[in-house]
Amino acid sequence: MNLITAMVLGLVQGFAEFLPISSSGHLVVIGHLLGIKDSNIAFDVFLHFATLLAILIYFKKDILSIKLNEIKAIIIGSIPATLVGLLFKDQFEALFGSVLIVSVFLIITGFLNLMTDSKLNKLNDSVVIKKEVGIKEALIIGIFQAFAILPGISRSGSTVAGGVLQNIDREKAFRFSFLMVIPVVFGASAIQLLSIMKDGELSISILPFIVGGLTAFGSGYLSLKIFSYIIKKARLEVFGYYCIVFGLLSLFLVVI
Repeated sequence: MNLITAMVLGLVQGFAEFLPISSSGHLVVIGHLLGIKDSNIAFDVFLHFATLLAILIYFKKDILSIKLNEIKAIIIGSIPATLVGLLFKDQFEALFGSVLIVSVFLIITGFLNLMTDSKLNKLNDSVVIKKEVGIKEALIIGIFQAFAILPGISRSGSTVAGGVLQNIDREKAFRFSFLMVIPVVFGASAIQLLSIMKDGELSISILPFIVGGLTAFGSGYLSLKIFSYIIKKARLEVFGYYCIVFGLLSLFLVVI
């Protein structure tokens, strides 16, 4: 892998991982455009650890001051995605080879963003806004997160939607969405890394890893700031229309 490809993939992973546009979907489509036939699993895992580091630094104050009831909610919210990921791992991985399927899921993500945006703009003083995420709310958000295992379905878009549709305060939904991803990303990446080491497939050219990791971390941290601002302003329709257009364009690529 050359440095330009590593940088592009790092930027895509960082920006698309935290914005509600699906990093997995973008990586599949852009990988297709770049002619990458087989992804470097070790490189993918490294990028995920880099973006995980961006979350840890961005939310360091929240993590250090986290309460026991929040930890319980995060654990409960992580269960659906963990179970679905373990039970249907092979089936989900097979979907990553189809740009057609990914394109359809990207379009679905677009409509999900438009639905969340509509809900945010309809909230008013007559609606009771939940200030905290309880066990029931966490489980429902977790179910939304499980659907985001599908390539092209945005994890951040799904989980924030799962919170907002339950009338949870938008900033609380944003915060919980990313705190909940920490154990999921760490666990999934650790399992992948152990599998790579077990199979003896760990082959590293260090410079592309450094370049990709740094760009993924930097763009990931920036995208968290952008999404935080966007969610406050209730302007998710921008991401909705973007995903629909991007999905349609990638469908066109499949046709030609």
